[in-house]
Amino acid sequence: AALVSAAAAAAAEPGFELALAAEAPEPRGDSLAPRLARRQAASVAIEPEVLEVRAAGLRRCYMELLDARPSLAGRVELARRDGEVEATRGPEPLRACATEGLSAAMREADVASARVTFSAEGSDS
Repeated sequence: AALVSAAAAAAAEPGFELALAAEAPEPRGDSLAPRLARRQAASVAIEPEVLEVRAAGLRRCYMELLDARPSLAGRVELARRDGEVEATRGPEPLRACATEGLSAAMREADVASARVTFSAEGSDS
């Protein structure tokens, strides 16, 4: 009722026209339901277990990547060399997630190598 009153009042203003679409707009691009299903199915497994505390951050990064590339999955291997952590194997976009998410933790825990498995099984992508 308040919306109708506001529309009627605004319509009385000179130069104001209220237009409503005859039909609902067609959704463009990815619909919400498949996107949510992919994000819910996203999982991250980290070896060694001492680094598992960083899984939530890696999963968040992975979910963002899944929005653009729904079938993205894989294993990334990380190694510490001369104090720096670098990805030695794995899909490029996932390498960035793993390296950014685990570099500091690997140095703090004195971990020489790690493996991160990104998967989104069960989604309809």
